[in-house]
Amino acid sequence: MLTISRRLPAGLSFPHDFGAIPGTRAEDGDALDAMVLGLEPCVAGCLVTTRLIGVLYAEQVESGRRLQNDRLIACGETPVNRARFHELAQVPEECLRAIEVFFETYNRAAGREFRFTGRGDRRAAEAALDKALSAAAPPRPPG
Repeated sequence: MLTISRRLPAGLSFPHDFGAIPGTRAEDGDALDAMVLGLEPCVAGCLVTTRLIGVLYAEQVESGRRLQNDRLIACGETPVNRARFHELAQVPEECLRAIEVFFETYNRAAGREFRFTGRGDRRAAEAALDKALSAAAPPRPPG
């Protein structure tokens, strides 16, 4: 079963595969977002193994609240198909800027204030993933 939260505005398309990481919860309450580079377009709903390479830090204003809404960047990887990139610094600047422009445009069309505030390396992406996994974990019973 797939849940679609909204349709893309006419004329926009994702520059790479985009989805959410199951079992995580980001600051906005949704699963942590990730964009996957280096693959042919995947069938909607498939689970993709990836290598995290970085994070694009972003904030948005929603219902008057300023929230962190980062985008993890990963490369598709399997035991026989190695990732094209291992660090965000290896990704061409024009590719990263195209991703940023897409999300800025998409959010503007939806009436949301959204802006990128910086970039982080693989370790920063792994820390963001760990935080989102912990936020989604059920509380431990006392004792």
